[in-house]
Amino acid sequence: MKELTYDNLKETGYDGYLLREGAEKIIQFGEGNFLRGFVDYFIDVMNEKADFGAKVVVVQPIPQGQIEVLNRQEGLYTLYLRGRKGSQIIDEKRVISSISRGIDPYSDFTSFLELAGNGICGVAVISAVFGQPDIEQATKELKEKVEGMLK
Repeated sequence: MKELTYDNLKETGYDGYLLREGAEKIIQFGEGNFLRGFVDYFIDVMNEKADFGAKVVVVQPIPQGQIEVLNRQEGLYTLYLRGRKGSQIIDEKRVISSISRGIDPYSDFTSFLELAGNGICGVAVISAVFGQPDIEQATKELKEKVEGMLK
C-alpha cells in the first residue's frame, strides 16, 4: 500500500479539498489523536470554507512520538467522522491537510528553536490530555536542552 502523500493522492484522482501550501501560523505541541481529530480538522475546515490559509507545525512533546510517520505522509492523514448530528447519521472520511510538518525537538532541536523567529503568529495549541506519566521527565529534558543551548 502506498503512503498517503500529495503526489499519491493526485495519482489516484482524489478530488477532495487539499491545501498543499500555506503559511505556518500555528505551533501545536502534540501529534496525538485528540489534536489531529479536533483542532487540525477544524483548521482544515477553516482553510476550505474561510480561506484561512494556515498550516500547523507540530512539535513532538515526548521522545517517543509519531512525527517521523507524519512527515513521511507530508502531514496528511485521513479522519473518519462517524456519529450523529441531530437526527442525521454522519459517516464521512476526509483527508486532513492542515499540517505542514512535524518537528522532533529531541533529534532536531535547532528546527524547534527556529520556530521562534519564522513569523508564526502567536497561536500555540497544547493538548489538555497531556497526562502521560513521562511528560514531566520529557519537559525537564527539553528545558535542560534549551538552557544548555542558551549558555
